[in-house]
Amino acid sequence: MPIYLYRRQKGGRLVEKVYPIRGRHPRRITCPDGVIAVRDMVAEARSQSAPCPANWPVLSNAMGCHPTQLAEMRRRFPRHEYAADGRMILRSARQRRACLKDLGMVDYQSYYD
Repeated sequence: MPIYLYRRQKGGRLVEKVYPIRGRHPRRITCPDGVIAVRDMVAEARSQSAPCPANWPVLSNAMGCHPTQLAEMRRRFPRHEYAADGRMILRSARQRRACLKDLGMVDYQSYYD
């Protein structure tokens, strides 16, 4: 089901709502606090996947670790970057390939050697 974005009239913050494709999605919604939000198609177009290199950096859960293990991972792999929550920060496809190789991981849906 697609995600529709609505912009609140008070404050301008975006609200995400999920509606079925076949069903009708309203142009205006009322938020739980009573503020009206209007559908923002421009924001929806921007939120779709962009072509590379705009998809970088990537935060990887699979290549990351638990936050309590960050110090150990930083000692063992000093070239790798980690977010505070333990996810690995990958800034390019080249760095991703190098990190996968260092960790002994294989991405079978990729094209690297």
